[in-house]
Amino acid sequence: MTQNHPLPRRDFLKITWVTLGGLAAIEMGAISLAYMQPRLAEGEFGGLITAGKVDDFPPGSVTHIPNGRFYLSRLADGGFLALYQRCTHLGCNVPWDQAQNSFV
Repeated sequence: MTQNHPLPRRDFLKITWVTLGGLAAIEMGAISLAYMQPRLAEGEFGGLITAGKVDDFPPGSVTHIPNGRFYLSRLADGGFLALYQRCTHLGCNVPWDQAQNSFV
């Protein structure tokens, strides 16, 4: 006949703490991975945005693209430059003044 030995309290607590610590580590890992995943939706900030046809932007123009949160500047040589609408220093919006032909 085999004899059943109860699990000593010290071993029970050790197993419990290791199990809870492992679950906490797995949960923190899952939260970290979910946080680092990009949330890019097409047509929204950070995603692929269709601004229009090239001919819609005359050279030397600046157009605000609100759903992308940027200005699209058509350069004199025909190239494009995308400019984020927020100041990287203070974080405030930087509006384009068409009359002055500059950002204020």
